[in-house]
Amino acid sequence: MLGSIDVSETSIETVEVNLAAKEISASQSATTTVIVKLKNKDRLWGKGATVNLTVDKGTIQTPALDNNDGTYSAIYTAADSAGMAKISAVTGNGKLATTTIKLLELVLSPSQSTVELAAGVTFQTGELASVLVTLKAAGGLPISGREVTLIVDPADNLKLNPSAVTDQGGKASFQF
Repeated sequence: MLGSIDVSETSIETVEVNLAAKEISASQSATTTVIVKLKNKDRLWGKGATVNLTVDKGTIQTPALDNNDGTYSAIYTAADSAGMAKISAVTGNGKLATTTIKLLELVLSPSQSTVELAAGVTFQTGELASVLVTLKAAGGLPISGREVTLIVDPADNLKLNPSAVTDQGGKASFQF
């Protein structure tokens, strides 16, 4: 770093947006750090500014945290759907910079995912049964936002909502 100067004493000319990871999994459990750098016309890093961030997919902390060295940081949390997400940073004087991050499709791992019956494996007639399904990818990352369908056979005299969407922990629960 060439040095830093308080933005009240200069005008920001350049904004850079960098990512700790250019690709992350498309899961609400996946995050990466966004680093924004501000420089004036003399290439000195500007500290003391407000940097607001927006995304078109997922969520981001805003405003970014001032690291008091001309850099600003924030945590980006991925969306549940794969594809590209655009991250934008804008300063108080209207300077704008953007970058993109690739959200990778999570592939279900049958060996990491589970189906659990609550309170044992047998139930009496009329007793409420609970099933918890947990979806995970190969690395153990929970898969959120996926529809899970439970099929019970025989289904005679059964009250069941057959579908549920997994939460941030990759869990979908059913009662019947």
